[in-house]
Amino acid sequence: MIHEQQNYKVLQLHMQQPEIYRDIFIAELAAIGYEGFEEKQNGVEAYVAAKDFDLAQVEALLERYKAISETSFTLIERAPENWNEVWESNFPVVEIDKQLLIHAPFHEVSKDFQYRIVMEPRMAFGTGHHETTFLMSKALLDIDCQDKTVLDFGCGTGVLAILAMMRGASTALAIDNDDLAAKSSRINASMNKVDVEVIHGDENSIPTRSFDLVLANINRNYILSNMEALAGALSSGGTILFSGFYQADKQDIAAAAKKYALVPLDEMEKNEWTVLVLRKGNT
Repeated sequence: MIHEQQNYKVLQLHMQQPEIYRDIFIAELAAIGYEGFEEKQNGVEAYVAAKDFDLAQVEALLERYKAISETSFTLIERAPENWNEVWESNFPVVEIDKQLLIHAPFHEVSKDFQYRIVMEPRMAFGTGHHETTFLMSKALLDIDCQDKTVLDFGCGTGVLAILAMMRGASTALAIDNDDLAAKSSRINASMNKVDVEVIHGDENSIPTRSFDLVLANINRNYILSNMEALAGALSSGGTILFSGFYQADKQDIAAAAKKYALVPLDEMEKNEWTVLVLRKGNT
């Protein structure tokens, strides 16, 4: 969550094909402590507390990606401001298949939906606005969650774990390596009156028990590096959902999943972002 009473550095990234690379840079910057992001036509603005800004980190990041995305940056310093007020003004209601409504506490909504999730607009990923969260939520609406045990790995705001519990799951464990995301998930679960266990951790935090349903809306590389752990956490006959990657990466994900007896069942795509639904057979 961006705090009001401190100065911020605003990193303005200008990139070729921002529609492809914008979310990659957002994920990378979030991993090194950037707290808020605003999408721009030619890139993204990223906010970090002035005391935490590290020029060498930025230069190293751009160097890593220069072969695929020629990216430049400008830097400005911004005085304290009510960032939550700015964020709230850019937080629209999300409707999915006339079944699910995702909105902030300050929205006045009168439409009748089967499921309604209230999300505090904090700076954690997963409010339903991004294509991958939208796709994961949409896929989850078509999956039987009744009495299922659920693992939401890379939970962000916790919206997927919350939806699974609303749809009848018996338990939900949400894990994220970002402390802000874990805190956000706890707040949102409480606000929606569902019981979700939240852990600030990584793949090493996945318990030894198995789950009927595993949700992983992360990114291509993180999915691939954690495929063994995620497949191992899934019970035989269980279902796993992967998203956070582009259609072009689908074959790599499916090939890696096949090694762990994960068989594709379904897929959806939106603006080149993809969700894969797979089931675990006998190993």
